[in-house]
Amino acid sequence: MSEKELVDLCRQYFDAKQSNDSLKDIMTFFSKLINAKQMIDITPRLRKYIPRLVGVQDGVLLSFLTSTINGLSPQDYVPTLNLQTNLLNPKEPTKSLSARAPRGNRPQSSDYSSTVVPRLNLQKIDCVDDLEVTQITVPKTSRPIPNAKTLITSRTSKRNSIIPYLQPLPPLEQKEDSILPHLYVSRDPQFYIGKKVSEESHEYHIIPPSYPEHLIGDKFTVLTSTGVVKIDKTGGTVQDVDQFILDNENTVIVENQMISKRMAYRSFYHWRMRLREVIFDKKIATFDQHFAISIPIFQKAMDKIRQDVFLATNDAVVYPGQFDIGNDEASFKSLQQVANQSIFDIDRKIQQLKEEVGMQISESFRIIRAANVLIQLGFDELNSLNQLPPSLKQFSSDLKWRVPSLWREKMRENMLNYERKLARDRQVFLSTFFSKVRINYNGILILKCKEMLMGYLDRFLAEPKNRRKPHKIVAEFNEVSGLITITPTKAEFTQWFSNTLNAIKSAFFQNLEKIWSDIILEADPNYEYTIENPFEVLERYQDFTDDRSEALDSITDAFNFFENEISHQQTFFTTMMTKLNEASKFDDLRNIDKLEILLHNLQKSREDMSKRPKNIFHKAKNAPEGMSDFIVSFSGAVDSIINYYNRECNNLKMRVLNELNVLFSEIQDKWSAVKDTKITRLDARSLEAKTLQYSLLCDSFCGFWTDAFSDVKASFDTVMKMYRQLSDKCRYTHAGAAKHFNKVAETLGLGGVPLVEEEEEEEYYEEETEYEDYSDD
Repeated sequence: MSEKELVDLCRQYFDAKQSNDSLKDIMTFFSKLINAKQMIDITPRLRKYIPRLVGVQDGVLLSFLTSTINGLSPQDYVPTLNLQTNLLNPKEPTKSLSARAPRGNRPQSSDYSSTVVPRLNLQKIDCVDDLEVTQITVPKTSRPIPNAKTLITSRTSKRNSIIPYLQPLPPLEQKEDSILPHLYVSRDPQFYIGKKVSEESHEYHIIPPSYPEHLIGDKFTVLTSTGVVKIDKTGGTVQDVDQFILDNENTVIVENQMISKRMAYRSFYHWRMRLREVIFDKKIATFDQHFAISIPIFQKAMDKIRQDVFLATNDAVVYPGQFDIGNDEASFKSLQQVANQSIFDIDRKIQQLKEEVGMQISESFRIIRAANVLIQLGFDELNSLNQLPPSLKQFSSDLKWRVPSLWREKMRENMLNYERKLARDRQVFLSTFFSKVRINYNGILILKCKEMLMGYLDRFLAEPKNRRKPHKIVAEFNEVSGLITITPTKAEFTQWFSNTLNAIKSAFFQNLEKIWSDIILEADPNYEYTIENPFEVLERYQDFTDDRSEALDSITDAFNFFENEISHQQTFFTTMMTKLNEASKFDDLRNIDKLEILLHNLQKSREDMSKRPKNIFHKAKNAPEGMSDFIVSFSGAVDSIINYYNRECNNLKMRVLNELNVLFSEIQDKWSAVKDTKITRLDARSLEAKTLQYSLLCDSFCGFWTDAFSDVKASFDTVMKMYRQLSDKCRYTHAGAAKHFNKVAETLGLGGVPLVEEEEEEEYYEEETEYEDYSDD
């Protein structure tokens, strides 16, 4: 099974009448090739049938062709471009005037016995492009107009060959005016008389022989096969017929602008079509030469480098998808940690990618340079080393011939020179290939860096494309200054935002202008290459700059909103701090009214604190309902102020307890001094005043610190016992004081003091001054 068999089957199918049997034979031939795992090379003879085989039955044979023919490309599916026109009606050979023997009787020599001349079957040709044209000719346009000299010569020579003899006109004699009509009306006239209708007309009307002679006039024209005679009153002129016709044609063309423009347009149209064909042919030739140089090694290396770059940067994101899973908030610390880790990972991948791509470029350079050195060897040496290029492997069997073929040896040498030229061109192409690698590498990195930056900016947009967690900002309370501060501040957050953008760019573009310089300088010491700054290229993307501005505006708007809200919180915190400072400085603890006011204010501040919000949410203007981009947490600030509140309250509690203990000691000492003596009214009233003051202070203490009953219950019980003994021993106690004391005792869960009716008020007023003086002491 060879290429010749396939060509014969194609000739039978396409050049003869089509039949299913011949198509079946072609498919059987392809099936045998596939089963035998054999492939055939494409040749010029097989090339002209490839477009027809592809178009058979809507491409049923396309899979067979790609599986069985080596070197087949999509360009082979298109018929060969032909510039020759009128191919379906080839010019018939000019019949020779010399006699020769018929074709069937011509003796056949040995030179023609084995030659088969294919006959052009015009009935089977469906397309002009299917014909194999070995010569490109200039397409025929409108009829060219030769100059007068060439036209006269050519037409005269042709006319002389057709009309070997013309009878001359009889001579004109004076006063023989009847000679022209006589010749004109003869049986076989050799000339005709023409007459113009008007002077402006270019048309000559042939006068019939029966035309009256007197109507011919003094001006007429005699038309003959060799010349034109114009006769006027005073004389005449003789002009060749071809020149006469040419002059009239040129006159008509010049005077008629439509004809002139049409001819100019047709000339320009054909010139333009021809120019397009020439330019197209040049482009095809350029592409073919470029593909021959770049496709074998460079294209594979370029595809491998491009694939490696895409794989290394495919998952380049700042915040992965699992970061935003959950209902919690994203703290500033977590944002920093995840961003730093992602940038570190992409920087490490880019560094590894640089090393891998550099090794691939170096290996490609080594192969190309080694191939250029190796191809300089002779054909025999290349064959012995088994290093023949694919195009020369078909000549490897020539070395086994006893008598070498000079024609194949010349073809082989030409092919070897062509391969050497390709090897040199490929080595020269190394600099261009390196530039292309740099352009592709830099371009892909710029696109991937932009993609990563756009994903990072999406977190801070008002309308993000992906789901995100709200960003948490912590509010803190400073006990010294009494101010509320947020972490991070607006300046810190915007600075981190800008630094992260710059870090992402640096991870992609670090030392980008100097990579692989040692590799290219080894191959081409004079190589110079400058790349455009990738940071400036990124700034040209309008969507990137717009998203960056929108993200900064969103961050600024959120922090401005928080500053306004914090100012309201700051007012409350300042008021509370003022009350706590007053409590810390309060020392008139036996002034029950002031103490009650102080404790009431502290209690109210504590209640107001519990009603304050612990979180402030910021929602962007165009964000969906329920989606917040920033949250300020006041938990830390509230905890700080509560701790400060509790600490000051505890200090106040300890000071009140100490005052109660001091007052208890005073009551106890006073009772010890008078219990064994006769108690006077003044002593009774003094002791009762201190007891009442003690009960009022305990009432305020227990009313504010409800969990501190046990701290005063024992001492209060002792005071109650002393107050009861005082009430039993003397009758100078007041019932009102006893009622208030019993109310406090009931709060503590203790018994009361029996009530005693008061004496006459006159006696009370008599002793009142002394009682007040004593109580003040």
